[in-house]
Amino acid sequence: MDFLVSSNLRWLLLLLLFGYLLSKKKLLRGVNNYLLLILLPYLVWCILTATWSQVFWLSFMKSGMFFVVVIALVSAGVEWVRRYGWVRCLDCLFWVLVVALLSAFFGIGSSGSIDSMGTVQLYEGLSGNANTLGFLLALAFPFLLWRLYYYWSRLASRCLYGGLLGLDLFFLFKTFARGDTLIVLCILLAFLMSFQLRKQLTWILSGALLLLLLCFLAQPLIVSMVTAHFYKQGARTDDVLSSRQKVWQVSYEQAVKGGWFGGGFGATIGDNTFVLRHLAVGSYGREKGNSQLAIIEETGVVGLLFYAMLLITFFFQAIRYYRSLEGSEKVMLGIVLGSLVGLLVESIPEGWWDAPASSEAMCFWTLFGVVIGLINLKKRKVRCYGCTSVEAPSWTLISDSAASKA
Repeated sequence: MDFLVSSNLRWLLLLLLFGYLLSKKKLLRGVNNYLLLILLPYLVWCILTATWSQVFWLSFMKSGMFFVVVIALVSAGVEWVRRYGWVRCLDCLFWVLVVALLSAFFGIGSSGSIDSMGTVQLYEGLSGNANTLGFLLALAFPFLLWRLYYYWSRLASRCLYGGLLGLDLFFLFKTFARGDTLIVLCILLAFLMSFQLRKQLTWILSGALLLLLLCFLAQPLIVSMVTAHFYKQGARTDDVLSSRQKVWQVSYEQAVKGGWFGGGFGATIGDNTFVLRHLAVGSYGREKGNSQLAIIEETGVVGLLFYAMLLITFFFQAIRYYRSLEGSEKVMLGIVLGSLVGLLVESIPEGWWDAPASSEAMCFWTLFGVVIGLINLKKRKVRCYGCTSVEAPSWTLISDSAASKA
C-alpha cells in the first residue's frame, strides 16, 4: 500500500495512539507490578545503550520508538479487551485479513507476483515479498480460526469462515514462507490443547502436527525434488537451513563482540556508516537472522536477561490463568497464546525483536496487551460476582454492551 500513503504514516499513527492513551490515563493501565518491574527497566536499558553506541542517533531513535511502540501497543491491547470483551478481542486483526486476501487475490496471474527459488515458485501476491504475504496470512489465521470455532453452529457462518480459512491456508502454502507456517502450526497446537480431549488423542494430534511441521520446514526442498522427478530438472541439494547458516554464523560472532552491554540498540558492531534518510535507516546494517543473537549484539547479555525474565514472568501468569479457564474462553486464550508462541518461534530465523517498525513486533506487543486485558477481565468478573475465592464462576456469553457495563 506504499503507493497510497507514505510508510512514515505508521509513526504518526503510533504517536497519535500514544498521545490519546496518555491523555486518557490508559498507558500501562492494568499491567501488574511484576511485569512493570521488568518491562520498564528493560525499555530504559535499551535507551541507555545509545550512550555508548557507535551510531548514537540511530540507537537513540530506534530505542525511543521501541519505548513508544511497546507501551502504546500493550496499553492499546489492554484497552481493546476492556472495551469489547473477550469474544471480540481478535477483531483488531480484521483489516489485516482484508489486506492479506486482497493482496493474494489481485496478484493472481501477474508475473510480478512470482519469485523463483530454484525450481520452487514462491507466490508473493501484491506484497512484493513472499514472506511479507505469508506473515499477513498467518496473522489473519487466528481471527478466522476463532470465528469458525465460535460460530460453528451457524451454517452460513461456518461456510463463510471455513472457506476464508481454506483460502488463507492455500495462499500461505503457495508462499512457502516456513517461518509463517510455524506460526500457524503453533496456533493450531494451542487450539487443540484447549479442548477437553483424552490424553492419548492429544498426543496423537500433537505428533501429527509436529510431523506436519517437519514437512513444512523442508517443503522447498521436497517440492524441488518432486519437480526434478517429473520434469527431469536438477533438484536443489542445499540443506533445509542453508539460507540461514551463514547469517547465523555472522550474528553469533557479532553477539560475542556484544558482551555484557552490547554495541547499542539497532546498531551493527563495527559499522558506523549510518545516514538518516526520511526517517528510515536505508541500507545500514545487515540481516541478523536471529532475534536472540541480535539482542545480545545490541543490548548485551544484560538485555537478553531482561528479555528472558519478561517472557518467563508473562507466560507464567498467562498459563496459570489459561489453566483456570474452561470452554470458549480457554479456546480464545489458547489461540492468542499460540500466536505469541508462534511469533517467538519465528523470531529464531527472523531478527525482528529489536525492529520496532516491523509487523511482527507490532503484532506481538498488541497481543501481549490483549492477554493482559483478558486476565484483567477475569479479575473484574470476580469482583462483579462478589466472589471471595480466587476463581470466578464460568462466564456466559453476553452482549457487548452488557459486557462493557459489567
